[in-house]
Amino acid sequence: MSAPVSTSTSWQWPADVLDMARRHQLEPYLEPLLAAIRRLFPTATSVTVSVEHDPELRDVWSIHFDVEVPDSDVPDFVQARSAWGDEMFRICPAPLVCNFTMTLIRVAP
Repeated sequence: MSAPVSTSTSWQWPADVLDMARRHQLEPYLEPLLAAIRRLFPTATSVTVSVEHDPELRDVWSIHFDVEVPDSDVPDFVQARSAWGDEMFRICPAPLVCNFTMTLIRVAP
């Protein structure tokens, strides 16, 4: 299950995301990671959070952020992805980083 996450402050995490976060002690990192996405991509038109299964690895799941941003606001895709990685490692202990993934989707204005 996935649900769009408003880029404003009034919204709720999808139930399956919260369930996974509770089971794997990831709850303390949800809000800081969302705040990092809002800070890194302030013009995001959509943020969707879901629990994703890795199709190549059995029993491997992650909390996944899909972030849609106007193409013109991300002139350097590699730098934008790198900034996200830096934020994840700043927020999460290294052994837990693998529980979070993000797809940056550049959309035409």
